[in-house]
Amino acid sequence: MVNWGKRGKRIKYQQETFFIMQVGKMLRHGLTLPLAIDYIARTQPELKQAARRLGHLLAAGQSLAAGMKRTGFSAPLCDQVAMAQANGQLSTFLIRLGQFQQGQHKRVQKLQRACLYPVFLLGFVGIILIVVRLVIRPQFAALGLSGETDYSRWLTTIFALVVLSTAFIGWLFYRRWHAPMNGPRVQALMRWPVVGKIYRSHVYHTLLYDLSMLLGNGWTMKEIVTLQQSFGVGSLVAAMLHDMESQFAEGAGFDEIVTGLVYFPPEVSGLLAQGSGTEELAQELQVLADAYYEAMLQQIDRLITRVQPICFLLVGLAVLCIYGELLMPIYGQMDIIQ
Repeated sequence: MVNWGKRGKRIKYQQETFFIMQVGKMLRHGLTLPLAIDYIARTQPELKQAARRLGHLLAAGQSLAAGMKRTGFSAPLCDQVAMAQANGQLSTFLIRLGQFQQGQHKRVQKLQRACLYPVFLLGFVGIILIVVRLVIRPQFAALGLSGETDYSRWLTTIFALVVLSTAFIGWLFYRRWHAPMNGPRVQALMRWPVVGKIYRSHVYHTLLYDLSMLLGNGWTMKEIVTLQQSFGVGSLVAAMLHDMESQFAEGAGFDEIVTGLVYFPPEVSGLLAQGSGTEELAQELQVLADAYYEAMLQQIDRLITRVQPICFLLVGLAVLCIYGELLMPIYGQMDIIQ
């Protein structure tokens, strides 16, 4: 017997995207949520177990977002689904979210293809450098070619420091990205070099769109902050709602809260200053969210064009290190002979 209470295996990103796109399209065509999930269970073998588990959890009274989280979907995706359920436009939101994830996946694949060959070369040359350092250099020493120049020593040290520093920075950003979110941490990530602007655009796009959907459905600030209980602790949306609730409890108004938080761009203050109605403001926020989405895609594309040359520069540096390790001792010995 299947234990439906146990959390399911982590679902792959592509499968998540396909699932929410399919559910959104079927809901738009008039199917109920249980029927849409049952259809996926019967037609998609790789999602059969997850869809069956999710259908059972929905039948037991759990919400779609809570059921997806227990089924193995990623926490950020489940938070967005919870927001979609709250604003009452589940099908539209799921399709848009699926399109967003498709765009992200395409650019991640493009970045991987751009980095694959130079990273392979870098690893291969790095292995050769280690072999030269640990195997060939001792043989040189046995032949009396033991002279190590400052050039080879410093070049090898610089290469090792660059590689280790890059790996450490990547690991550190990964840890920060997956750490529980709050206002100061979000602001710190936005200030990171290279990736900070991309993360800022991602945050602005995601939260502006969420806020526009809620306002468009007539939600008040008091109702919005009560949504905090629907999201996982430490998520981006939960951090935003927590900060909103704190300022709302202190008596701040909607305009003051939104313009004072790190989660929203400076343009929001200009939109609020116009005094537009709630429905018009929601549309303006959605347009602004789309603008930041396009900006994020452009920033990712620029990053891709810069990463590959940097990788090739590291490969060139590694080749120079090998040159220094192999030839400079020989040249030094020739100078001694002369």
